[in-house]
Amino acid sequence: MSSVRVASTTTTRKFCTAVWRQATAQQTAKPRDAGEMFGMNGNSSCKQHSPHTIERATKLSHYQRELPNGHIPFSCPEGRSLFQQALSNGQMETYFYMAEQFQTQAEPTYCGLATLAMVLNALRVDPMRAWKGSWRWFAEDNLGCGCITQKSVEHGMAMQVLASLADCNGAATEVMYAPRASHDSEDAKQFADFFRETVRETCSSGERRFLIASYSRGFLGQTGDGHFSPIGGYHEESDSVLIMDVARFKYPPHWVPLKDLASAMMLPDSETGKPRGFMRLSAHPKTQAQQISAPRKPLEVRYLPKAAGQWI
Repeated sequence: MSSVRVASTTTTRKFCTAVWRQATAQQTAKPRDAGEMFGMNGNSSCKQHSPHTIERATKLSHYQRELPNGHIPFSCPEGRSLFQQALSNGQMETYFYMAEQFQTQAEPTYCGLATLAMVLNALRVDPMRAWKGSWRWFAEDNLGCGCITQKSVEHGMAMQVLASLADCNGAATEVMYAPRASHDSEDAKQFADFFRETVRETCSSGERRFLIASYSRGFLGQTGDGHFSPIGGYHEESDSVLIMDVARFKYPPHWVPLKDLASAMMLPDSETGKPRGFMRLSAHPKTQAQQISAPRKPLEVRYLPKAAGQWI
């Protein structure tokens, strides 16, 4: 090959490389400047803003919260120790089914929808509707049913509404309301004992049955008010339950004293005036009665759930 041809080939390659780099740079998405989220000028340097301006701007949004005293983060050394002990005692049987489906609520008021989608997927119920492409799956935006309104989606929903929504989507639901009583009353003690026995039974069972807690965050010293989240396990010695908080942008999964959570269920819902409580969900009896050839095969829902084919 002549030197002229070599030089020409080299020049052509350099030109093609330059064109490719330029095209790639144009296609690459430009990261959004963090300052724009706080109302700052994205074209200017952060150094041009005073500390007071930056401090004031960060107050316009939030990034997580510290758990109150007595609430133990799941991933900290003590939280891991509680998990290992509860696992050894057979009180974390439902955790792994839930962990496979763990998700963060997409909107601040979607705790109920996120929790229900998580539990229905853990129950392996066929939603009988497309999620994306050719796949059927439960998500917060396809839990459609006549029992849910736009108001309940935007402002949060009552426990009975969530239970009806679960039933419409193919789950069998047991609803347990907390009593209207003072926190130091005999009724409150009996409810806490009943809740404890239900948690023990459910968390130690290998069956796909799951608990959803409806409680007041404020009573627990957390920010916010009414909230839904599933319960992932129970630690006998400390009498604590693992809350798999779906608002992970606010709080991580954490251990809380069972009696405190039971008391937090007794505060009335501001919308209904009724106490909160908890639910236990399992697969619908019509799906439980069916024979499943493969142990890992999703439950075949041969009857049509009320919400099938509907969206929010």
